[in-house]
Amino acid sequence: MANKHRAEIEIELGDKKRLLRLTFNSLVELEETAGRTAFEILERLSQRVIEIKTVAAVIWAGIRGPMSPKERLAAPSLEEVGEMVFDVGIMNLLPTVLTFLSYGITTPEQMADIEETAGGNEKSPTES
Repeated sequence: MANKHRAEIEIELGDKKRLLRLTFNSLVELEETAGRTAFEILERLSQRVIEIKTVAAVIWAGIRGPMSPKERLAAPSLEEVGEMVFDVGIMNLLPTVLTFLSYGITTPEQMADIEETAGGNEKSPTES
């Protein structure tokens, strides 16, 4: 079960529910892959400056986050995640990606402020 205080979120992608978690290593991989800091990515996505590679990179980093080095060998590649993102629809995933990235780079207090500002109308990523 996803725990937002551990920067976790559950997402359905590629006909499979996946647990995404940001860790130090997965954030470093995300920043290296996207060529931007996590804060810059969050700001750009919040402003609807949307690049499919960046959205895929956030999800890819999240998929790899909770995995051991051995498990990462069998993880989907960035390209495979990109195809899954494309199939689901980038705009369908954007709210979940924004929430997930926010969980990973904000404190619980900052996240509570974000959720309050959003009016508490945020859907769980697994709700349709």
